[in-house]
Amino acid sequence: MVGRPVIALQNPGTLYVAAACTLFKTTDAANHWTEFGASPITILAVDPQNASTLYGANNNALFKSPDGGLTWNPSGTGLPCPCTNLSSFVIDPGNPSTLYAAFSGSPGDVNGGVFKSTDGGATWSNASVACRFSSLRACVRTPVFRRW
Repeated sequence: MVGRPVIALQNPGTLYVAAACTLFKTTDAANHWTEFGASPITILAVDPQNASTLYGANNNALFKSPDGGLTWNPSGTGLPCPCTNLSSFVIDPGNPSTLYAAFSGSPGDVNGGVFKSTDGGATWSNASVACRFSSLRACVRTPVFRRW
């Protein structure tokens, strides 16, 4: 199974993808791919300001890599785990330390909802305390536009 390719915004020719428990990277817009590690992690996002910082998940936890996917550290406290129902992951483009993770729950399941981190994933809090989501599929962070 091949995961969704993830683009490094600082260098649009750099893409990451996970396939068959192996991580791949290209720096020339998919002309050549390099295998750079065996991992059961699916890459979810690349930090928009630091292409070496990756976020990924498997069925048990959310992970962060500070070195382009060579090593992975589990996310901090506050997320519902195991992370089997992670449905969406977003990095705030204006502040990459702010992350959002959306989890689908089943009816009556308190683990569903949107969780937010303001410290790069070290800690998380439920950002949807007043809402219960039983079928959450996507989380999108839109840019803020200011009137002049």
